[in-house]
Amino acid sequence: MSVVVHWCESSPYGPSLEFLCHAANMGVVRAFAKQAEAMKEPTKGDRVNSRHPLAAVAERHPSELLWRPVPPDDVNPYPDPESPEWEIGAKGARDFRAADVLRYNSTYEAAQERRRERRRHGRQE
Repeated sequence: MSVVVHWCESSPYGPSLEFLCHAANMGVVRAFAKQAEAMKEPTKGDRVNSRHPLAAVAERHPSELLWRPVPPDDVNPYPDPESPEWEIGAKGARDFRAADVLRYNSTYEAAQERRRERRRHGRQE
């Protein structure tokens, strides 16, 4: 018996991600989430019944993790299960998140450097 699981996570760094997976069991879904380095582990409560519109999308990609960015401040990410398109694969989600964390860290470090420069200039005068 297979399961379809849909869950969203919140990222403190930037875009959050929405995940969808059709797999043999919850163990496989959790393994995909771990490979993607998801911030939230899927639970049985995240299962979707077979009549849900997202189930049709997930069933076209069995045993693969589907993901897409969630727009900021959106409770119901996308009313249309097909749009925007889902990306396929845990590696893509992990790379997307890593790029986002890198962007956040470089912005934070640049802001710290600007503060240090302002302090140096303020002391010299």
